[in-house]
Amino acid sequence: MIDTVLKYLRDKLNVYLGNTPPGLIQFPSELPGDSINLPSDCVALLLVRIEEEKTMRFDERYIRTKGTAQNLVYTSAKPAIPLHLYLLFISRFKDYNTGLKHLSSVILFFQSQLVLQPDNLPELVAELHTPTFTVQNEIWGALKAPQHPAVMYKITMLMLESEETTGDAIQEVHTTSGLITN
Repeated sequence: MIDTVLKYLRDKLNVYLGNTPPGLIQFPSELPGDSINLPSDCVALLLVRIEEEKTMRFDERYIRTKGTAQNLVYTSAKPAIPLHLYLLFISRFKDYNTGLKHLSSVILFFQSQLVLQPDNLPELVAELHTPTFTVQNEIWGALKAPQHPAVMYKITMLMLESEETTGDAIQEVHTTSGLITN
């Protein structure tokens, strides 16, 4: 699902910027070894961190599958995992001002669409994230690349949920006593 979200964001940004494939927003490619290749004359989209949202973790082990308000049917399943994806948009152009212009366009895109509701994907909420100078230095050191103009966004509430159930359908749910029976 993470790959689908990143492709969705890349494609949405390219449409917003009026670009056709391969587009202005591209994924970096790996080189043999530990380094990464940031393509020239584009804005590279790079996933730098995945984090579980712990404050809104769902402890409920049952999901509603079908039924009416009077006759609900639940199945036992693993809980959904809310995630934060930290995305780095790296502007690498021969002309520095052109790079800054395109990076500004990325910021304007997210400013105009803080909440994205893609088809067949959970709702995505974008938030500008400003790492400290120390963290920025560590990121560029890990990339083994010279620093370029970049902006980081935290995409929140991406829900990863297993389609697989762990048991039979539960026929009764007693909410007053907290008792659940099969």
